[in-house]
Amino acid sequence: MEEKGICPYCYQILLPDNHKVRLKPKMKITPQIESLIKKEANCYRLNLKQTKLLRKYKLSRSCLVVTCNTCRVVSKYPGESRIVIANSPGTTQRKRNFGSPDLRKPGFNQKVNLSYSEEKLSSKTQSPVLAPR
Repeated sequence: MEEKGICPYCYQILLPDNHKVRLKPKMKITPQIESLIKKEANCYRLNLKQTKLLRKYKLSRSCLVVTCNTCRVVSKYPGESRIVIANSPGTTQRKRNFGSPDLRKPGFNQKVNLSYSEEKLSSKTQSPVLAPR
């Protein structure tokens, strides 16, 4: 709908009694999409199907649907997508951490290098034959 309020097909002036306006909502978040967003935030590699679904959700936009009662034609006027809204200057953005895990953290598990003889001893003690039943 332009500033003038004119139907683009029959060129009637859109008055409150000769047209209907409704807002077609954008795609809603589902549990599957929510899990994909979390995986993407954790730098998990998504397959093609997951990527398409996530892109479809992010690019979804509300649509203003105007139905002219004179010519019965539906006009659609798309709104802003989620990405445009998220990148607007008023919103804050989080930076993703793509770095490797910090080796200095106390909870970090690191494999201890064993000598060849120690490996043989440790493998013998863990063999299923010597394990008690």
